[in-house]
Amino acid sequence: MLSRELRRRAKKAGQPPGTAIYMGKKKTLDPRITVLTYSENAASETSGATLDEALPAVKTAGVTWIHVEGLQNVALIEELAKRYHIHPLTVEDILNVDQRPKVESFEGYLFITLKMLRWSEKRQTFSTEQISFVLGKDFLLSFQERENTYFKPIRERLKNTANQRLRQQGSDYLVYRLMDAIVDYYFVVLEKLGDQIEAVEDIIITDPKPQNTRTIYRLKRQLMIIRKSIWPMREAVSHLTQDESFTAFTRIY
Repeated sequence: MLSRELRRRAKKAGQPPGTAIYMGKKKTLDPRITVLTYSENAASETSGATLDEALPAVKTAGVTWIHVEGLQNVALIEELAKRYHIHPLTVEDILNVDQRPKVESFEGYLFITLKMLRWSEKRQTFSTEQISFVLGKDFLLSFQERENTYFKPIRERLKNTANQRLRQQGSDYLVYRLMDAIVDYYFVVLEKLGDQIEAVEDIIITDPKPQNTRTIYRLKRQLMIIRKSIWPMREAVSHLTQDESFTAFTRIY
């Protein structure tokens, strides 16, 4: 893992700060943009592989949520950032998918980056993925490398259910709900690992073998990765509770 990280860092050697270079895998997912615009009384969704396909021709009142899956098209990310006046340093952090979870304030928006955990039933382990949010007064931009189903219930609720809290609140409440969904999946992964730890404990007691040591080391390494992904989020959330981008209504949550 260290060698892969060093090779990624080598891509940026000699480049000035704010240089947009995708630091993930060469090919993860063809970029897909989903745009959901909503207010208390209405909601609409468009999607496409380019901004011209996905963005509505006419800006309507309410909140606009733009979700980008697939980050290798740097030009697309830069074009979107230009439309929403996003600083080059933020673009650099979006494309550097090995960021530590953090929150940064910029003029006109708040940048939030977190780690998502995905459990694989086939491999019986989890993987981590960075997700980045750019929160503005009436918009939210979200970016990630792979296709995501975690937010599907929220998206469906926004489109199909009127007279609900999500449609009545602003973009700050939307990003809270998305972060809450991410945290919910932390518990799924922790529960799965807990089951594995209990199984190993039983094996060690009833049938101790030398290969048990390798299993214990693997589980210990996985727990360290989870800690590195989750622990910094405490600091990030603490920052958000004090930030003026969030209304008093959302801060309670």
